[in-house]
Amino acid sequence: MALSSKVIIVQLLLTFISMSIDAAPQPSEMFPHMVNLDINNLLIYNLAVKDVQDPKSVDNVESVLNTILSRHKLSAEKFDLHDVVKTFQCKIKKMIEHVSKMRSAGGKSLKNLLDKWSRPNSKYDLKLPHKTGSPTKRKLEDDLGNERAKRQKLELDVENLRTEVNQSKQEKNELLRQIDRLKDPIKENHGLRGRAKNKKDYKRAQTYRHRAKKIDDIRTSVDSKVRQAGMTPICLTMRDENGKIVKMTFSNENDDAHEEVSEQEVADMLFILDAFNIPIKGYHEIAQRYDNLPRLGAIQSKKFELNSQCPLKDVEAVIGGQRFTGVVRSIKETLQSVLGDPARAHLIENGSVKIKLSGDGTRAGKKKHLVNFSITIIGEATCKSELGNYLVAILRCPENNTCLKAILGDLIDEFENLTSVNVNGQEILIEKFLGGDLKFLNQIMGIGGFASKFSCVWCKCPKDERFDMSQFWSMSDATKGARTIDEICRLAGKRKDNFNCTMQPLFRSVPLVNVIPDTLHLYIRIADQMVYHIIKYLQDLDNHIKLTSENLSKMNNLGMFRKFIEDIGISDWFFTVKDGKLDYDSFSGPEHRMIMAKIQFDELIPNHPKLEEIKLMWTNFVSLMDQLNQDMTEEQIEEFEEGARDWVKLYGGHLYLTKDVTPYMHIFACHLPEAIRRHGNIVDFCQQGLEKLNDLVTKWYFRSTNYDSTVLAQIMHKQHRLRVLEGKCRRAPKFQITCTKCKVQGHNKRTCSRAI
Repeated sequence: MALSSKVIIVQLLLTFISMSIDAAPQPSEMFPHMVNLDINNLLIYNLAVKDVQDPKSVDNVESVLNTILSRHKLSAEKFDLHDVVKTFQCKIKKMIEHVSKMRSAGGKSLKNLLDKWSRPNSKYDLKLPHKTGSPTKRKLEDDLGNERAKRQKLELDVENLRTEVNQSKQEKNELLRQIDRLKDPIKENHGLRGRAKNKKDYKRAQTYRHRAKKIDDIRTSVDSKVRQAGMTPICLTMRDENGKIVKMTFSNENDDAHEEVSEQEVADMLFILDAFNIPIKGYHEIAQRYDNLPRLGAIQSKKFELNSQCPLKDVEAVIGGQRFTGVVRSIKETLQSVLGDPARAHLIENGSVKIKLSGDGTRAGKKKHLVNFSITIIGEATCKSELGNYLVAILRCPENNTCLKAILGDLIDEFENLTSVNVNGQEILIEKFLGGDLKFLNQIMGIGGFASKFSCVWCKCPKDERFDMSQFWSMSDATKGARTIDEICRLAGKRKDNFNCTMQPLFRSVPLVNVIPDTLHLYIRIADQMVYHIIKYLQDLDNHIKLTSENLSKMNNLGMFRKFIEDIGISDWFFTVKDGKLDYDSFSGPEHRMIMAKIQFDELIPNHPKLEEIKLMWTNFVSLMDQLNQDMTEEQIEEFEEGARDWVKLYGGHLYLTKDVTPYMHIFACHLPEAIRRHGNIVDFCQQGLEKLNDLVTKWYFRSTNYDSTVLAQIMHKQHRLRVLEGKCRRAPKFQITCTKCKVQGHNKRTCSRAI
């Protein structure tokens, strides 16, 4: 009843509001367009003309209008006085002219004029237009304000009614629950606590609540009695009334050795968790089931302690409306942390050390492109593995000069100014090098892409002259086409004749002779081209069959190569057709080694017109790459250079087209020998360690992070922890694989490159 009566009241209020709106006066009556004021002329004279210095001025006119409006209790803000001021100014000018004429006439002329103006019928009709425009508009604005106030009041009333209705429903449901509980004796005690239930349930509840206190009392009592008997308690296992096992451990405050072992066990366990990507939740479940494991809190404390030794800085840049982020670590602090280890003291020779800054892009998913920068100490035993590449930056941005320059400003400045580092009070000189694949080196040195005419980082060799081995190109001799950092900076601002110098180099303190070619990518990319030409020849043999996905199984010659790949142990490799062209995955370095060691050209391409030349080309390439792993004398370097040039002549001048000579082949013949003369064996400059680190970063991204805004920092902290704990923690010995063909450890018969 109460609810229905309130609804009726609301309806009556709405009816009353509608009647009030209908009875309202018309807009023209309540909201006139113009306000008319009858002003006595003598009043205007006294205010605007009499005893006024400049009666015709705009300030005087506005002051008079404000005085008149205030006398009529009107606000000047409601009226548009722009045209009124001009009209009233003309009125004052005419009054001044009349007064001047009367004064010049003399006698009682001025007095008669003032008496005439003082009469009641001598008035000036002052018209004041409203600012808001037409009366209808102002009427609607006023109505809108009133309706909003009424609507807010009605909404408040409706909300109060809803609250009352909900309270009534809750009271009704509570009454129904109480009635249902009274009808069912089993539910009578449901929801009650403490003494409201029967004594048996109350006693069980109190026993459970005081369970922890009883366990502590038992531990104290047992510890006291056992020690009185001259023994030391270690562990006590019991079973409670519910069948659950309760384990209690007793600490020995006098056992200092146990404290040290526990500290080492915490470090060992943290290393295992990081090395094998075991999540914290998984370890928590294991610790619940097995005794004598380090506490999770101690492991987390050790983790935070090691993370604090690796301070990071967040960096970001906005380019073209896109935001790019990353984390960086100081290069100097990284070197101090690594070289401060006594086990690495042998890396410092004659008070100096060689370091290489390298970078490479990788993908963590389809749309997450990362760029990793690492520092490598040349000469370290692990410099060719992921353990010898120390991350100094991880960026989430494209691998191009513009983005890297914008986001890595502080790191670039630090590397440019880095000449020495203080380690344990000793000042160590730094010799800097740069490394990476050609795409990375071209970007950081300001050189355009491979498709351009001058794509080489070290010289200005045109792409249509790479095949010509009669010319000699150098990386240091300007007379033989060598570039310099100053030349790249000078030509970067030109649009023409800039030799592909499109951007400013990022690292100007490193000369181009210290930018080392990467032998890993050189080997893989040249081998890719060699395999491509074999596949292209086999495809031409099957050109009588239309190239479609359905017809791939009918192409017998391509099928022979596919079977060869399966026989040497490379799985999950196959041909596909994409956009009407033959497509396949490129091979890795170990896979190329297996192909070159086990390929049988007599069976695969027996009718090739240049079969012997192809065999010679493949054999010579394997021999030349094997020489790079050895320390060479000057004579051996000259033999290598001559062999590399002859190989390019055979490849581009006899077997295939001259345009098939790639930038890596140009580097192989022209710049690699010179780099070996300057720096000796350049195997330590290989990018193999960074490539492996890229794989680990991708794995850690998905297995060891929580995908929040600190994901990049988590990866860098993890690598730091693994480096610190690697030599201090115990690891199970790795199982050594022995090849059944050559009897050498480290590989199996499938990956063996010696037994053919």
